[in-house]
Amino acid sequence: MTILSERIINDRESFSLRLAQLREAKDISARDLSLRLGHNKNYINQIESQKANPTLDSFFKICDYLHTPPKDFFDPQYRNPNDTLPLENLMHRLSPGQYCIMYDLMQELLKKDNLF
Repeated sequence: MTILSERIINDRESFSLRLAQLREAKDISARDLSLRLGHNKNYINQIESQKANPTLDSFFKICDYLHTPPKDFFDPQYRNPNDTLPLENLMHRLSPGQYCIMYDLMQELLKKDNLF
């Protein structure tokens, strides 16, 4: 096996595992997601079992449906796919001073939980 083919296999496995993780965090079945995206009922199962790859268009539709920005799809630190979008939307509406206060507050909360 070449290094390139090994990387493709690892990337496919990582992608399929991440898709399942994000989908399950939203409590969406593979069948429902497949149908909502306009595909046959087995489409997501085929991706998650590494039998198929999504097109780029399908990837963006998956991200949109899961309310997960594409950059965060691949970020293992992105742990709260159900909660971050509403928070991000609110953060954009804050003044610079309010934003700094929220940032400081979040840092303090994370320190108390030993997450920072």
